[in-house]
Amino acid sequence: MTASAPPILQVGGYPPPYGGITVHIQRLCREMAGAGLRVRVADPYSDDAPAGKRALWGGLVAPLIGRPWRKALALLKLCRESRVIHFHGSALENLWMLGIAAPLLRAPYVVSIHSGNFPGRWSEMRALKRLCIRSLIARASAVVCVNASLADFVSREIAPLRRSLVLPAFIPPERPATIHAAIASLRERCDAIVLSSGFPLDNYGIDTLIEAVRQLRGTRRIGLALVLYATSDPTNPDRYREEEARVRRAVEAFRAESDAVVVMDGVAPEAFSSIQAGCDVFVRNTRFDGDSVALREAAHLGCRIVASDAVARPPGALLFRAHDVGDLRRAIDEACGREDAGRVVSDVDNAKALISLYRELLATAPRTRSTAV
Repeated sequence: MTASAPPILQVGGYPPPYGGITVHIQRLCREMAGAGLRVRVADPYSDDAPAGKRALWGGLVAPLIGRPWRKALALLKLCRESRVIHFHGSALENLWMLGIAAPLLRAPYVVSIHSGNFPGRWSEMRALKRLCIRSLIARASAVVCVNASLADFVSREIAPLRRSLVLPAFIPPERPATIHAAIASLRERCDAIVLSSGFPLDNYGIDTLIEAVRQLRGTRRIGLALVLYATSDPTNPDRYREEEARVRRAVEAFRAESDAVVVMDGVAPEAFSSIQAGCDVFVRNTRFDGDSVALREAAHLGCRIVASDAVARPPGALLFRAHDVGDLRRAIDEACGREDAGRVVSDVDNAKALISLYRELLATAPRTRSTAV
């Protein structure tokens, strides 16, 4: 990595805490460093950061601390020092105020929309938020969406785009040296292990998955592994509370009736890979979706893939009707019964495409007063 290389600013969380976007940014930074690009992360989630994260401050991660206006001013300063900026969001609600400052940004910038729930959240937003997000999107040098239907929605309903890229946010994980101990133990009493991960919300269909596995146990020795992550919405802390509690009650009830259920919360990316590597079938049972990175990671690590037909899935996935117990049971049964069923080969690598885009933007980006990181 050369000292003269201009900085590229990633705006989004950096692990820990863990989550799809934060892990994506972490891996993207790793690949950028390997390609000789200097990078810094502006992290808006730093106020309650643990000590391990604070140790990164002043280097790769620049914390945005304090009240929203203080965070906004600190971010604008970082943007002025950067040659290219990349904003990451799920439904962009936490970035809406940037739309006010969008006309002030001299550097070219990219906006990534990671979540399939963006159209639904857009319909719930107030007029001011919509106006600001529309300004942010319309002025972007490129907008990256994780699937084609999301890109179509953005260009049709929000703003004409200068440039639109459809890039699943998949950057291959490192292959684990060992299988997670909890999964290795489960393998001793099961013929096949079914894995699912995500938030304990109705959209993920965990109750439907539990019922499908329960019915299959009459004919197969199936274990179930669930990796769950706590829900959060800074704009509305109570939004998911009841929903999450209901789903977790269903999970606990199933765990109480079986010794072949493993439930883990807030698993770090490296540990999650060691879980995936020990399972046979990965299930994605969502009614709406972006492009499941966990699904592609599971396929990369050897799992057979069973996924709802909510959106286009990678070729080879066994599809079923979302939240349909009978159809899900059929798909899992087929995946457990045939080694070639549900085999997905994904050659997507988000990092290569983004690094190419960054180099293109750097070639035309204006010089900044400071390029020091």
